[in-house]
Amino acid sequence: MKRWSRLVVPLVLTVLTLGLLVLAAKPEPGQALVGPLPSLSPRVYLPLVLCADCVDSGWSPDGTVEIIDSAGDGQHIYALLHNRGITATLVRVDATTSIGSGAGFPYVTVLHAGEQTCVRIVPWPRDWTTYTLSVGAVITNATASRAQPLVVTQFLAAEGTSVSGAVQNTLDASVTEARAVGALFDAAGRIVNCSYAIVEPSALASQGVGTYDIPLLANIITPTQATIQTSARVGGVSVLRQR
Repeated sequence: MKRWSRLVVPLVLTVLTLGLLVLAAKPEPGQALVGPLPSLSPRVYLPLVLCADCVDSGWSPDGTVEIIDSAGDGQHIYALLHNRGITATLVRVDATTSIGSGAGFPYVTVLHAGEQTCVRIVPWPRDWTTYTLSVGAVITNATASRAQPLVVTQFLAAEGTSVSGAVQNTLDASVTEARAVGALFDAAGRIVNCSYAIVEPSALASQGVGTYDIPLLANIITPTQATIQTSARVGGVSVLRQR
C-alpha cells in the first residue's frame, strides 16, 4: 500500500501541474494562436477603425491615401498604406490606444498613385492591447516625383530579422539619399514588420550600384515574404522625417 501511494501521489501532482499549465496557456476568446506569441504582448490584427474627422486644419485630406492593413504587438504598430488618388508628398498616420497615442510617416519621400508603402508607429505608453488608426494628414502634389533605384538583389534572413541586397540607379541622372524600405508579410499576406536603411553609398551616379541591410525588430509572427521599395532624390538634400 505504501509503495502504491508513493507512485500515485507524484503522478497526480504531475497531472494537476500539466492541467494548470494548459489552462494558463489557453488564449482569450478571439485571439488566434498564429506563430510563437509572447504571454503579454500578442500581435493583434484588428478590423481597421478609421477616423473621418481627425485632420488638423491647414492640411489637405481628400481620401487619396487609405490604410489597408495593420498589425500591432503592444510596442509598435505597423500599417500598410495604399495611394488610390494623386501623388502624395506627406502622409501622417495617427494611432490611438487604450492608454496612449502616437503618429508615424511613411519611409518613402513621395508616394505615387497606385503605390503601397508602410508606416511604423511607436505609441506611448507601451503594453497596450488595442488600437485605432486614422490618416491624420495628407499633402498632395500631382507634379511631385521621387527617384526609384532598381532593386537588383534581395535576401530575407532566415529568422526574418533583416533584409539585405543591392539596388542600381538606372536613371540617366545621379541620385542622393537613396534608401531601401522593407516590409515583411506572413503566409497570408498580412503585414508583419516594416523598416528601412540608407543605401551605401547613398549617392549613386547613373548606373551606380549600392547595397543595403535593413535591421528589423524581432518578429512575433514569422514572415514568409518581403518586399523592397526604394526612394531617392535626383540631386538636392532633404531631411529624414522618421527613423
